Amino acid sequence: MIDFHQHSVFSDGTDPVEELLELNRRRGITCFALTDHDTIAGCRRLLDAARPAERGTEISFVTGIEFSTEDEGDVVHILAYDFDLADEAVGALVARGLLLRRHRCERLLDHLRAHFGIIFDEPTLAEIAASPNPSKPMLANILIGMGYGKTVGEVIGKYLDVHFSDLKLTSREVITQLKEADCLTVWAHPLGEKREFPRESVEKRLEKFCAWGLDGLECWYSQYPARECSALEELARARGLLVS
Repeated sequence: MIDFHQHSVFSDGTDPVEELLELNRRRGITCFALTDHDTIAGCRRLLDAARPAERGTEISFVTGIEFSTEDEGDVVHILAYDFDLADEAVGALVARGLLLRRHRCERLLDHLRAHFGIIFDEPTLAEIAASPNPSKPMLANILIGMGYGKTVGEVIGKYLDVHFSDLKLTSREVITQLKEADCLTVWAHPLGEKREFPRESVEKRLEKFCAWGLDGLECWYSQYPARECSALEELARARGLLVS
C-alpha cells in the first residue's frame, strides 16, 4: 500500500514522525510521503528517525510538503514531492510560505478580538509565537481549552472560518517555481476539502495549472466517494497527469 498524503504534529497531524513511521509499518504501507503544511521540518526529523528503523524492513518515504496557495480568491493546496531538503529554491519558497502563515495567524488573533471579544493571555500568545508552524487547528485547540467548543472542526467553523487570500502564496508561483527546482507538483483534493468546487471549475483550473507545469492530480481522497475519485482519475489520465 502507498500513501502520498500524510501529516504529522509538525502541522495539523496527530502523531510525531517516529510514531507515524511505526504506524505506517504496522498498516502495511510500503511507501509514503510526509506532506506537512508549509514546512519540511517533519521530513528532516523523519530522515533521522527512519535510518535505524528501516533496517531489515520494506518501507520507504518520499520528501513532500503541502503548500497553502491562493488562486482567483480560492484556497488551493499544492503538493510537492521528491526534492532535496537542502535545495535553496524550495527552502526559500517554504520560508516565504511560513512567514505568510505567521501573518495569517496574527490576523486571526485580530479577528477573534474584533468579532468575538476573545483575547488570549500573554503566556498563550508566547506559545503561539514560539510555534514552528502556527495554524487554525492550533488556535482551535487553544479555544477548546478555554471552553469555546468541543471539537476542532466545530471551533474552526464558528470562530476561524475566514480566509486571507492576500497572505498566501499564489498557485502559479508555487507550481512554476517548484517546476524550475525539478520537483513533482500535484494538485491536492481538487474538488475542495469539503467538495466545494464543482467539476466544471476543476476542469477550467486544471487546464491553467497544466499550462504552468503541474505534474499530477490527487484523485483518490478519503472525503470523496469512489465515483468522484474515478471521474478525477479519468480527468487526470486524459491529460497525461500522474495520479495520486
